[in-house]
Amino acid sequence: MNKKSATIYDISKKLNVSVATVSRALNDHPRISQATKDLVKKTAKEMNYKQNNLAKALKSGETKNVGIIVPFVNTNFFSSVIRGIEEELSPFGYHVIICQSHEDVNIEKRHLNTLLNAQV
Repeated sequence: MNKKSATIYDISKKLNVSVATVSRALNDHPRISQATKDLVKKTAKEMNYKQNNLAKALKSGETKNVGIIVPFVNTNFFSSVIRGIEEELSPFGYHVIICQSHEDVNIEKRHLNTLLNAQV
C-alpha cells in the first residue's frame, strides 16, 4: 500500500517551524543551520515527501525538460542524435521528450505547440 506523500505544510506542522523554513532547508539555503536542514530532510524522508516538480518549475521558470521533434525515431541517424542528447543532458537533471512528426507539418506544429505549452 502506498503512503500518501507529505507536503511542506505537513512537515512544517510536525516540526513546528514555518513553511518557509522547511522550503529553505530542503533547498539547502545558506540561512538555515545544518542541524535544521538535517532534521527537515530526515522528517521529509520519514513522511514520504516528494518535491512537486510542477511547483518548482513555476517558481524557477525552468522545467528541465527538453523537447525533440524528429520525423522518425527508428532511423540510425535520429536514434543516435537522441541518445547523444540524453547522455549529455541526463547528468544535469534534464529529461528528454521525444515526438515524431512522420514528416507531416501539421503533426509537427501540434507537437511544437504541446511542447511550448508545457514550458519545454
